[in-house]
Amino acid sequence: MSRLSMLMTAAIFSVLMSKGACAQTAAEIQKYLAQQSKECSLYAYQENFRGMIPGMPQAITVASYTIESCNGGNNAFRTVGVFYEENGKVRQFMGPRHPISGPVSVTIHGDRLTVHSLEYGPNDARCCPTVRHIANYRLANGAITATR
Repeated sequence: MSRLSMLMTAAIFSVLMSKGACAQTAAEIQKYLAQQSKECSLYAYQENFRGMIPGMPQAITVASYTIESCNGGNNAFRTVGVFYEENGKVRQFMGPRHPISGPVSVTIHGDRLTVHSLEYGPNDARCCPTVRHIANYRLANGAITATR
């Protein structure tokens, strides 16, 4: 790489950093989640996407994670969150009216979020959901909105 190429790359990176184009680190997001759920444990954090989407001036991170053992109980809930940085702090998109549960895979196309999940059928044991479900959402203005 030539010296000019290296300087150009450094300049572009510097501009992106100054405009908040970098999402928070995984460690910062996990710390934020732990603070939001003080009586629970965070488990199986997995990043599904990190980057820019249309309509957002900064990068986002989409992550799946499990919250469990709330208030000492034997319970667990796997969900999806969308995070971004604002003024040096982790912020989370406001979720849809019903939480996004049981994600198996998550994809992003533009400002669209698709979640493939397993839900509980009428005869499923508490451990083992078997009903496949696909839900679509739009990410805009700091909110996650269900779409058809």
